[in-house]
Amino acid sequence: MKTIRFLLEYSCLPIWIYDENGDPCGPMIPDELIDDHELVSLVHKISEEYDALFENTETIFQYIGFTSDREKQEFFDSVERVIDITENKVGALYYIKNDIDINEFN
Repeated sequence: MKTIRFLLEYSCLPIWIYDENGDPCGPMIPDELIDDHELVSLVHKISEEYDALFENTETIFQYIGFTSDREKQEFFDSVERVIDITENKVGALYYIKNDIDINEFN
């Protein structure tokens, strides 16, 4: 069974696909979900907001973090919504793995 893994990486979508052998196919939205406009919009929003948590210049790459607890909660609410949509629509086709931990972002 293929796997959908939720993982935050700088400059990548938060959805990663792995084939039946566990080999990564890359960060991408599964074909079965590409027409779900809410999910696609949220995935891109999460990616942009995650990247904004970092300072990235020619000499510096560092985590800056959220500006408020509210901003952090809204971000993770979006993550949970994407996971819920994914589980409801393709949970029977993919093993779903969530490697996004809110406690890592203090």
